[in-house]
Amino acid sequence: VTLKTSWTNPPILTVICWANVMPPVTILPSQLTLPRPPLPNHTPFTITIQNATTNHMVLSDPSVNAKDVKVELREIQPGHYFNALLTFPPDFEVPSGEHVEFTAKTSLPKYPLITVPVIQLPKPLMARPHPAAVPRLLPVPPQRHAQAP
Repeated sequence: VTLKTSWTNPPILTVICWANVMPPVTILPSQLTLPRPPLPNHTPFTITIQNATTNHMVLSDPSVNAKDVKVELREIQPGHYFNALLTFPPDFEVPSGEHVEFTAKTSLPKYPLITVPVIQLPKPLMARPHPAAVPRLLPVPPQRHAQAP
């Protein structure tokens, strides 16, 4: 922004401005990453949903499309700040080839559905040792005794 002044030194002032524009709806984390299977205990995760619009937001029908995952929705600041608490059961494992996600409907027409993917770190592969790395017993060659001339 430049401003003209009645001063002779400086006749123009320059003011640097910046703004941080918040997105209308923020979801953190944008993806849940579960540890390697199997989970040893009930494993909780929290998803934070923040509405920065001037309209109140209502969330409904929170769910995870996987068996035995518990979902609880808490409204921290009415219409603007929510926590979705997800609890995964012991031994939970994302089935191979399936897409697991958390979803919740919103009352905002521009953002009718919130979706958060759930991924899981892969099981460690059982590495087979290279054949050269496997210890082997080799026969001991017979000893030759030197004979006297």
